[in-house]
Amino acid sequence: MFKPFTVFVLFFITDAFAKPSILLPLYVYPENNLWQPFYNAIKAFPSVKFDVIVNPENGPGNGKYPDGDYISGVAKLRAFPNVRIIGYVYTSYCKRNAAQVNADVNKYANWKTYTKANISIDGIFYDEVSESSKVVTYLKGLTDYSRSVIPKSYNVLNPGTNVPKTFYNVSDNIVFFESPWSQFNSNQLTQIKGLESKSSIIIHTFTGTDAIQQLTVTKWAAAGISSIYITTAADYDSVSTKWIQLCAAVANTK
Repeated sequence: MFKPFTVFVLFFITDAFAKPSILLPLYVYPENNLWQPFYNAIKAFPSVKFDVIVNPENGPGNGKYPDGDYISGVAKLRAFPNVRIIGYVYTSYCKRNAAQVNADVNKYANWKTYTKANISIDGIFYDEVSESSKVVTYLKGLTDYSRSVIPKSYNVLNPGTNVPKTFYNVSDNIVFFESPWSQFNSNQLTQIKGLESKSSIIIHTFTGTDAIQQLTVTKWAAAGISSIYITTAADYDSVSTKWIQLCAAVANTK
């Protein structure tokens, strides 16, 4: 599940075997060059698309704009052509008042009015999404609002598990699996048959070798999964020890 301090990118995929993008939870605060490993990878792998989810304060924060460190960090991300920036909001498993969620979305949308740097947002990442079919109307209201205030808003839902197909009708992408590496098996891909191009996988606590990570990425790409993320860490506020290897693995997919 995505928690504070986040970031990510997803681009249109027209081929079931297209290169997946990297859905990057950038939760570490952008100070003391802590984002530099991510800038370096984004620059080093121009053929890889990065969906970067930004999360200043478990959402956009209380101010009109994020603080100076975040402004600088987001502006640097904005300069890369292979990055899409997505703002984090939580839904409390779809129990949070929709007006409050939309207020957060509106704050992200207003980042485009900042004049000293380009920190505009490309979409919204909705975290803590319920898997119940009863919340589809609620979610449609949220994603419709996002598209009304952010032109061509790219909306990602994160239930972290398999959900009814109706969820795919109200979003652009769904994180259908988010768990430790030990809990993943390839049979889970059958749960999203026909929906791979709008589905994402996030793995944490990865304990495999570089070769296993490469093979896993290759299989996911062949299956048509649209975006992925694998980290050796148990959370998303540090750099995976296999971060560069992940980027290289994605770059090597066809």
